[in-house]
Amino acid sequence: MKVMANSIPKGGTHLLLRLIELLNLKPHPFWIGADLIRGRGEFFRKWRKGSFSNQVVEIGSEVPVDIGTQWLQKKLKKIPENCVFGAHCQYTPELSALLEAEYIKTICIVRDPRSIAVSHLDYVKRSPGHFFHKHYMSLANDNARLSMSISGGQLGRYKLESLGYRYEQYVDWAKKAGALIVRFEDLVGSKGGGNDEQQRKAIADVISYLSINLTEPEQNAVAEKLFGDTSTFRKGQIDSWKDELNEQQKVDVQRTAGKILIELGYELDDNWVTMA
Repeated sequence: MKVMANSIPKGGTHLLLRLIELLNLKPHPFWIGADLIRGRGEFFRKWRKGSFSNQVVEIGSEVPVDIGTQWLQKKLKKIPENCVFGAHCQYTPELSALLEAEYIKTICIVRDPRSIAVSHLDYVKRSPGHFFHKHYMSLANDNARLSMSISGGQLGRYKLESLGYRYEQYVDWAKKAGALIVRFEDLVGSKGGGNDEQQRKAIADVISYLSINLTEPEQNAVAEKLFGDTSTFRKGQIDSWKDELNEQQKVDVQRTAGKILIELGYELDDNWVTMA
């Protein structure tokens, strides 16, 4: 069995990877994301990885990019059995077909889009090597940057997709490819401000999807070890967005990702904007 642990950047990929590793799959260093191409030496990377060939597949999340189908296919074939690797990739039929051909299962972790926006601001600010860091930091202030993380827009030669658009592509992994979607807020349990019962259910869903046999005590042991050993989360708690989004930014989230908030169970209706 091979598994791709997929997320929107800052959505909890490392938490999902840790869970799957606790289920006794080995971590593999390969990663599918736009940074296989984007950044310094981009033209050379495109040339070496087949982006200019006739057969390409789109990868990435924030700023997707084409990569050679044959190049990616060879990499996927080399991943050993009983391994898990990470990804930041929107759904495409071409990428889904490549994964299916190699019998790779996909699990996507999602996180409240409002928390994603706040974490995205902090991450890009702290990452001078990020391919659009320079242009992001040239915006007037943090409010402007956070609004960019929500609504998207042009950053130099890169176009950042809106938060809502990026989420729609991730939900398509379940709708069109039969992938499993789990929520970050469910997996963190009470240690991260969530609920232990929801955590156990989310873990059980992953175990069932991967057809792994674990006793209830073994599942409880996994839950106990899951959250708290990673430094990649900015705060590690849910609902931190309430203290950081201004009223206009809440309206912007509602405009671009309001339907997704309801679809993923983060809100029951649109009233959160006036209540937040």
